[in-house]
Amino acid sequence: MQIASALRTAAAQTRDPTQRALYERALTHSTWATQSSSMLHGLQDTPIALPPEASGLGLFDAVLDHIAQAPATLTPGHIAPLLVSLLADDNKITHPPLDSMQRQALVAALYERYGDAVSTALEQQIPKLAGRRGAAEVLMDWGSVPLTPKLARAVLVHCGWSSNPTITDVAQLVCVLLQGSTPSPQPSTNMQVVADVLNQMVPSLDWKAVIQSLDVPTTLAVPPSKGLGVALGALIRGASQPVQALSGLWGVWSHRLRQLQLLYALLLLNEDAYSVAPVPVRRILTMADVAEAPSSIQAQAQAACASPWNSIELIETLMELAGSAPGAEDSNEVGRAVTAILERAIQTHAECVLLGLAALPSSTNAVHPELVTKLLAMFLAGHPSQQLVFWRLWQTQPELLLSTFQRIYAEAPLQLARIVEVAQELQIVNKLLEQRPLAFALDVAALAARRDLLQLEPWLQQRIADAPPEAHMIATVLDFLEHKTKEDLMRRDPQAEPAFVPLNVQQVATFLRVLRGFGDAMSSEEIEHFKIVRNLCLQLHPRLMSLTPGSVGVEPGLSVASFSKDVHREADSWYRQMYEEKVSVDDIISLLRRCKHSDDDHEHQLFACMVHTLFDEHRWFELYYPPRELLMTAVVFGSLIQYQLIDSIPLGIAIRYVVDALRSAPDSTMFHFGVQALMRFQKRLAEWPQLCQLLLSLPTLQQTHPELVAAVNQALAAAKSGQPLPANDEVFTSVRVGKVAAEGQILPDEALSDQILFLINNLSPVNLEEKLPLARSMIREDLLHWLARYLVAERVSTEPNNHELYLQFLERLELPRAFVFVLHETMAKLKGLLEAEKTTQSSQDRTVLKNLASWLGLTTLAQDRPIKHRYMALKELLLQGHEVGRLIVAIPFVCKVLEHCSRSTVFHPPNPWLMGVLRLLGELYQFADLKLNLKFEIEVLCKSLHVDLSQLEPSALLPGRRPDPLPAQPSAEYAHVVVGMDQLAVQDSMTYQDMFVTMLQNMAQYIVISPQIVPYANSAAWKRVMYVALERAIQEIITPVVERSVTIASISTRELVSKDFAMEPDEQKMRTAAHQMAQNMAGSLALVTCKEPLRLSILAHARSLFAAGGVTEQALPEQALLLLVQDNLDLACVVIEKTAMEKALAKVDEGLATAYATRREYKAHGRGAMFWDGTALSHYSTTLPDMLRIAPPGLQPSQLRVYDNLAMTPMAPRTEEELEYDDGPATAPMGGVSLVPARALERFLLMAAELERFFSEVGETQSLATLPSNHFVRQISPHLTELVLHSVQRDETVLLIAQKTVQLLYKAQTHLAREVWVAVLEHLCEQSPRVAKEVTAWLVYAEDERKFHVPVTLALVRANLIGIAEQDQQLAKLLIRSQFRASVVDFSAQLVRECLQEGLATRAQFATLLNALHRAAQFGRATPAAQQLLDELDQLAPGDAALALREQLAYSFASWVRVFQQAPHPEKAFIEYVTQLQSQNVLKGEELASLFFRMCTEVSVGHYMKQQAVGGTRATGLFSPIDTFAQLIVYLVKYHADPNGTDDEHAKVHYLTKILSILVLVLAHSHEELGARFQQRPFFRLFSSVLHDLHAAEGSLRGAYQGALLALANALNTLQPLFFPGFAFAWVSLVSHRLLLPQLLQMGPSGVAAFHRLMLAQLRFLAPFLRQATLHDTTRLLYTSTLRVLLLLLHDFPEYLVEHHQSLCDGIPPNCIQMRNLVLCAYPAKLRLPDPFAPSVRLASMPESALVPSMQYDTRTQLSSIPGALVLLDDLLHHRAAASTGAKLAEACRVPGTAETHYRECVLNAMVLYVAEAALKLQNTVHTGTVAADDALLDLFHVLLRELEPEGRYLLLSAAANQLRFPSQHTAYLSAVLVALYAEDDTMVREQILRVLLERVIVHRPHPWGLLYTFAQMLRLHTVPLPQAPPEIHTILEHMKKALLPDRPAAKAL
Repeated sequence: MQIASALRTAAAQTRDPTQRALYERALTHSTWATQSSSMLHGLQDTPIALPPEASGLGLFDAVLDHIAQAPATLTPGHIAPLLVSLLADDNKITHPPLDSMQRQALVAALYERYGDAVSTALEQQIPKLAGRRGAAEVLMDWGSVPLTPKLARAVLVHCGWSSNPTITDVAQLVCVLLQGSTPSPQPSTNMQVVADVLNQMVPSLDWKAVIQSLDVPTTLAVPPSKGLGVALGALIRGASQPVQALSGLWGVWSHRLRQLQLLYALLLLNEDAYSVAPVPVRRILTMADVAEAPSSIQAQAQAACASPWNSIELIETLMELAGSAPGAEDSNEVGRAVTAILERAIQTHAECVLLGLAALPSSTNAVHPELVTKLLAMFLAGHPSQQLVFWRLWQTQPELLLSTFQRIYAEAPLQLARIVEVAQELQIVNKLLEQRPLAFALDVAALAARRDLLQLEPWLQQRIADAPPEAHMIATVLDFLEHKTKEDLMRRDPQAEPAFVPLNVQQVATFLRVLRGFGDAMSSEEIEHFKIVRNLCLQLHPRLMSLTPGSVGVEPGLSVASFSKDVHREADSWYRQMYEEKVSVDDIISLLRRCKHSDDDHEHQLFACMVHTLFDEHRWFELYYPPRELLMTAVVFGSLIQYQLIDSIPLGIAIRYVVDALRSAPDSTMFHFGVQALMRFQKRLAEWPQLCQLLLSLPTLQQTHPELVAAVNQALAAAKSGQPLPANDEVFTSVRVGKVAAEGQILPDEALSDQILFLINNLSPVNLEEKLPLARSMIREDLLHWLARYLVAERVSTEPNNHELYLQFLERLELPRAFVFVLHETMAKLKGLLEAEKTTQSSQDRTVLKNLASWLGLTTLAQDRPIKHRYMALKELLLQGHEVGRLIVAIPFVCKVLEHCSRSTVFHPPNPWLMGVLRLLGELYQFADLKLNLKFEIEVLCKSLHVDLSQLEPSALLPGRRPDPLPAQPSAEYAHVVVGMDQLAVQDSMTYQDMFVTMLQNMAQYIVISPQIVPYANSAAWKRVMYVALERAIQEIITPVVERSVTIASISTRELVSKDFAMEPDEQKMRTAAHQMAQNMAGSLALVTCKEPLRLSILAHARSLFAAGGVTEQALPEQALLLLVQDNLDLACVVIEKTAMEKALAKVDEGLATAYATRREYKAHGRGAMFWDGTALSHYSTTLPDMLRIAPPGLQPSQLRVYDNLAMTPMAPRTEEELEYDDGPATAPMGGVSLVPARALERFLLMAAELERFFSEVGETQSLATLPSNHFVRQISPHLTELVLHSVQRDETVLLIAQKTVQLLYKAQTHLAREVWVAVLEHLCEQSPRVAKEVTAWLVYAEDERKFHVPVTLALVRANLIGIAEQDQQLAKLLIRSQFRASVVDFSAQLVRECLQEGLATRAQFATLLNALHRAAQFGRATPAAQQLLDELDQLAPGDAALALREQLAYSFASWVRVFQQAPHPEKAFIEYVTQLQSQNVLKGEELASLFFRMCTEVSVGHYMKQQAVGGTRATGLFSPIDTFAQLIVYLVKYHADPNGTDDEHAKVHYLTKILSILVLVLAHSHEELGARFQQRPFFRLFSSVLHDLHAAEGSLRGAYQGALLALANALNTLQPLFFPGFAFAWVSLVSHRLLLPQLLQMGPSGVAAFHRLMLAQLRFLAPFLRQATLHDTTRLLYTSTLRVLLLLLHDFPEYLVEHHQSLCDGIPPNCIQMRNLVLCAYPAKLRLPDPFAPSVRLASMPESALVPSMQYDTRTQLSSIPGALVLLDDLLHHRAAASTGAKLAEACRVPGTAETHYRECVLNAMVLYVAEAALKLQNTVHTGTVAADDALLDLFHVLLRELEPEGRYLLLSAAANQLRFPSQHTAYLSAVLVALYAEDDTMVREQILRVLLERVIVHRPHPWGLLYTFAQMLRLHTVPLPQAPPEIHTILEHMKKALLPDRPAAKAL
């Protein structure tokens, strides 16, 4: 160690980097032979003591130590003895030999200490030192440091050189010296000194021949290295004729690869040593060449002129080498070498390479033009020397430059912009315009015109005019324009960067205008071509069309439409208002229609601009328009066509846009755009039969919108017959605006108009008489139409209080026609408001409607004038409003009109016309489910007319006029609840025709292709065929089957229900029972009747369709077709069954209409009397048994239950996923028969019946807890599991049983029954997640009165089948939606009371529902139970005493959320907010501050859960409170300061730690409380947002930022997955976050330690799962994420894996091979790994083998927990091990307390590493030359391998393999140990070693370097046969062994 210290001291003291490198390399060298000599003559003949058996390394260390201790000044005579001892050949046998590198290092050390005295000593001792060796060997032995010309010449003379040596001698010397310089970065000797000596000895030496002599030897190897480059450069520089020496490298050598190696070393590895600047060679560039160039080019040329690549001979030589001997064996290697040289040259001297290539003849070889093109493209893309290159090329090679420009344009058209820029700089744009092909010139011209370098139009005109006819100039221009336009049209994203330079609209117009000017010269083909191109241009650039009204004669394409900024702003404003729903789509269409037909130029411009905007935006529709805005745009787009607002070419393009959209995928937004637009103009389809044919050929339209296809067929039929379709899209056809004769009516001039308007504006009842004379004088007969329009639109519609005044004014004008015009304008305005969709949405518009209705009634009915039926039919208007769901406008309108009947003498009650309308209003009041405001309108009307609404007999006009179905109320997330739960939910009614059409449309998504037909399982084409086959078969059979089934069912139901309900006065009970029975019977009959005929029909249609589609019988055998039909038969049956059930409803209602009317009559007038339906009672009713006998007051509950049990659900179609995961009849249940769902349900019903009997017997005396464990009730769960497992359709079976369980649950009368059925339902939900979601959705979201059962709901809440949060939200919504229905209010109040009393929920959890109950109380709708709850709320929730404070804090946080989102400067708003909090003492007290942060967290997470439950998204603010809370935390930390003012940074970190601890507590509480329903996303978002915001505030936090990250890491360590598995996925994402992981690892030891804790926590959590044989999907996802984290660490932070590999390996299970490989593959970034399979690689001889790897692992800590383990291992290390040591160590490795033998991997790992490190310190290893018997680690393996079981041996050898990493001391040692063990004669050990290594090698990459190296060394052992293995493994090993054992001497070295 002292010698090594001396060597390090010498290396540190030297100033010469060459000598320092030699010292360091010698210090790390390890391949020394042993010697027995013990004494050596040193300086001053002082003896040097050597240890016994010292190796070469020991000798080297001893000599260096001797030099360091010698006197500082010595004479050459004192130095000579040591030199002779070390360097003389005679002394090599007396001491260990030193290699050349060591000798050079020792000489350099001496020279460093004694200077020239060493050179003198060498010169004096040359005879002894040189001996009989050659001059080259002697010079290389001494190195370059002490060499002087005198010394070199003396060596040459001594070695036999004459005074005039031959060129052969010189060449041989140069070859040996250059070859000796190849392995190291330093030359073998000082070549410049050698060259000087040779120049002196041979003044006329031919240096070119000397250099070329390197081409002569056949075995000379000169791989490129820096040492070779320095040596060759020094040789050339020292030659007497450097030019001559350099020229020896030119031309093509015989050994081309050697020549390239020399050039590579000279040019690229040693640029400083080689320069052609002083050498008069042929230059590529000189400063004289650029004398006339600009100064910037001259500056670039100076650097190029000094470049070593400024040589034409060099470039020429490389090109000649690249093209020489193409068929030679080394051609590929030569090509790669030339490429490598040129690539390196291009990186630094690209301008010289390109100019040199350009100066060579173009026919040099094939590489030349390609390389020129690529280099020129590189300069076009941007290069510092681009000006120089282009200027010089244009001066010397203009044709080459232009032709290369064209080649670059052809390969990359987008480069045209740079080409034109360069041409502009060189002023050669005109030259480019003359090039061929013409497309290039046209593209250049277009771009040049855009940059104002060219006038495009005159240039193009001149070019066409001058072109000869045979040039076909017009056709060429058309082709160019067509190509550019099509390329632009094909771009899917118009904003994405194109791959070419597009033409702008002005240039397109110029091209079209010029071509149109040569129309007379065009042929007919060119004219047609011109039209096609013009249409393409118009489609791409709609601005080329003139859409301004009145511009019919303007030819499109020749000019660009433009508009003023004001018009643009106005058009954009209208569209913006439409998208913001400030104006309706109808308003926009009305605006366009008005502007189209206006006479105002401004409105014409506005119309054209708005339509142009639509066309221009079309290319952005698909990618950039949201779905809602796109559908609104589609309506406007279709209306342009419908209302003939565009025509001719614009009309054709618009229709083309629609058709293109309809060709899109059915689920795309563009397809919906096309459908919506088509629906708007479908009335005009008859005008275009070809369009109809095209639409009918679109399969997607037929499958998704059959109603549109029907309309297209109707239009096509109308077109063929010549009968146009009725264009009637009115909603209220009962309102018609008559025509009025307006001849002679004019508009007043401006002055008169102002006077009349001023008069009307100042009109009042007081001055009416005064103003009338003036009014009569101004208002003439011809102004009445204008006056009426003004009064109605501006006055009457907005001033209801002045209606009487305006009526008197009109009457006193004494102009009878005034009322005609006023009535016409009133009707027109009313018609528009009634028809407008906006009126149903805008309360303002409805107010205008009511004002006009009141005016209409005042001017007609109040004056005893009738409203004629042909203009307005009020009853029809009400009925139409009911049918289309627009009573919101119809009822207020009619009521306001009829209010004035109270003033009429004719139209007042009991006027028959009036009473007819009132009776209809009464029917609507009672039966139409009106909202309160509409009922209030009817009540006010009846009161004003003095009609008693309760006594008013309603009409019977509504039956048969069913309103359109309203959208479903439940949230979108649960809108897909399957049909299987329908009978438990309340649904809006639909006509069966609508249901049938809807089911046919939706049928496509349920079609399945059986997994048994594997090749076609996902074939969309086959699904389409099956859809058509199903549809056709259903259409054929449905009518007779449904009619027959419905008829039988309706008759039977009518008879039975009429009999059974003869004494039942409740109409609703009768209707419900009739519906249930009719549906049951109709559905069952239809299903039984249709199944077999339907199967045959589907089979026939499918067979014919597949055959027509080219599917042969071989591709689809009959058996496969039968399977396809069978899989989809149930789907078709569902359609027919459901249709029959829906139609039966209407049919049975029709049959029982009289019975319903009888019960309504009884309800209205028969109170107090017993109900008795005599028409339904028969004579035998009294003869029935008591159970069946009908008695007052109606059916008993037991009798009604018969009808309840009839409720049935049609079977649901099965999806492909259900088919794929169907269990099938794998195990036969109970007698070996598989159960279908119906049969399984029957068995469940038997169990249920037994349970129900038991429940009725025990009553309330028992509970589930009191039943014994072996009671049969407790055995129902195993029976259910068995039933489900043996069902052929698991989900269907669970669904059926769940339906029945829900029915039984809500009928349960006892606590025990409810407990059992809830437990059954919970068990069923566990069996099927899909059913669990559907059942839970119904329990929470369905609005069914049967759900209002408090004990059942409480039981479901206790079982977590219903969440408090969801119940709170949904009940609150239901209360408001049902207008505080009493049953809902009662149920809500009772549920809240029970939950609060039982402690199931807190008051805060029912905050929304309690708020709704308070509102009910405010509106007077609270029931006694609800009022009592509200009064006793404070007593019911004593635990909520702090609720006011919590609510105050929650409100405070909500205000921060609002302020943060609205404030333009949130940070300023934060300061104000915090000031407010501090004034309230919120942040001052520890307890109050903690409560505040807890409330913020709970409110943020609660908001997410509520939003997510109702389908919230990011756009709706799903994460807004969470993100705002995160920003609040960061602001608080950022502005927090130390109260003492000492350490602000520490205070900030401490404050954040407290906040994070509260977040952790809230998360832990939520995780514990919610269990499986825990939501990790909001907490992930919160932590992630905190990370982002902390990063954004890093500059302000400064040093606290790192502390904050450590605090976050500590919080995550607390939340590790082992403790919180529900947070596992979010936890992994946070740990690997880009703002946390890199920061921690770059922070230093504290950050690395924090991250390491997290990494170990992840591995500890995963380990139990990874040890299992199979992984579930969730575990596999976590495993994959961990692999990705390790890959990230391997790539970016390998040092972490290097230092912590052992602790990570301890946490990775043994079976995770690839994960362990990822850890072990890491190596220090500065290390370069050689090829592990190369035969020349010897790890022991590599300098890195002495490197001790850095490691953060304490083996003693690991072993100290095992008593006696360290003592046993220490005995083993010092060879004191007893015979029982192996057994004791093996016992220490075993896991205690286990029945089977298992081992602790971490203990085995620690043992191996502990012994290895200790042995390396003692240097008693096979690695350092110790015999195997003395190696402690080998001893450990020997004793343990004998004692351990196979598992233990495997783990022990794996522990050794874990150290086979990058080249290091550990890798070298463990590799040598494993190879030694493998070479021993123990087959079992050999097999296990090979197994351990092989299983790590055959997995996917990467593989540790040491592993591959060791595996290769083992396979190279000739003396060791391969162990026995399975044939496939043996084959692999044989193959690998042959690959590793070529016939090379290196193989024998092993």
